[in-house]
Formats: sequence, structure tokens, C-alpha cells
Amino acid sequence: MWWLFSKKTEDKTLKKVNKIEKSLLKSFTHIKGDIDGIFNKLDLQEEKITYILSRIENLESSSINQPTEQIEQYTEQIEQSEQPSSKTIQSLKTTLNDLTDTQLGLLKKLIALQKENKDNWVLMRSLTEEAYPNKDPLKVRSTISGYLSILDDLGLIQKRRKGRQILLKITDRLKEFIPPEIKIKTPAKRKKN
Repeated sequence: MWWLFSKKTEDKTLKKVNKIEKSLLKSFTHIKGDIDGIFNKLDLQEEKITYILSRIENLESSSINQPTEQIEQYTEQIEQSEQPSSKTIQSLKTTLNDLTDTQLGLLKKLIALQKENKDNWVLMRSLTEEAYPNKDPLKVRSTISGYLSILDDLGLIQKRRKGRQILLKITDRLKEFIPPEIKIKTPAKRKKN
């Protein structure tokens, strides 16, 4: 029984206890750091929420204080802008003239695909395959998406997401005023052997 209290076992036990103590101390230090980080993030989020709420209150107060005459003027301007005018036609032609060759090419291909599709929405993947037939559509997707975002911002096309697919369509404004320089050529059908 005296072997139980020998110095060797005491040293081993003491080393194990010290090792466990260091491990626990290190773990709790990391936990404390993580908790501090979480509280810092919560404080930042709270500041952002407070800022957003103050902006919303400012917007609400400014819209409530806005006279009804100005609101009526805005609605009249919107109604008048829906009817195409010579300024609208001229701005559309200017916009089309400012497009790069690639953007104009994509727009032409979209118009052609939409005509083939009986004026229905066109899949972005179809446009990508039409524009870059020899490349993997996934590799040029971001490039095409960038060009289409520009065309969407200019009001030339509409983009809509349906599930994982992006659908495209030219706007009615563009459809009515397709300039004669954009000639739609439908590709010749291949003969089967």
C-alpha cells in the first residue's frame, strides 16, 4: 500500500493536473475573447440599427411634411412620361449610340431571341450560348451579367429571376422604337442529312 503514495505517482499526477489546468485556462481565455468579440459585433449592429431607424424617421417626417401639391405634380409628371415624346425617342437613340459594340451585339441577339420566342422572356443562358457559342456559359456568366446590368440600368431590358434562372426581355419602350440600324437576322436553319 505504501507504493500508492510514492513520489513518482505524485509527480505524474501533478503534471497531469497542471496540464489540465493550463488547457482549461487557455480554453477559458479563448471563450472570453469570443464573448468579447460577440458583444463588440452586437454593439456595432445596435449602432447600425439606430442609424437606420433615425434615417427612416427623417424620411417619414420629410414625406409627411411634403405638400400635396408637389405630390400631385409628381404624379402628373409620371403620367406624362409614360406617353412617348420626341425627347424620349431622341434620348433612346442617344442611349443606343452610346452603347459599346459588345453591348449592342448582346441587345441585338436578345431582340432576335425574343422574336424567335414570340416576344416571351428569354433565358440568360440562351443569350450566353448565342453570344459565346464556343465557351463554357459558366465562365462568361459574370461578363454577360455585367453587360446586362448596364442595359437594365439604361432601361433597355428587363431582368427577372425565376428560381435559379434569370429571364430577360426588352422593354416596351425599346420594342416600339427599334431603330432601323438594328436589323434582326434569324440564323439559317441547317439541313439535316
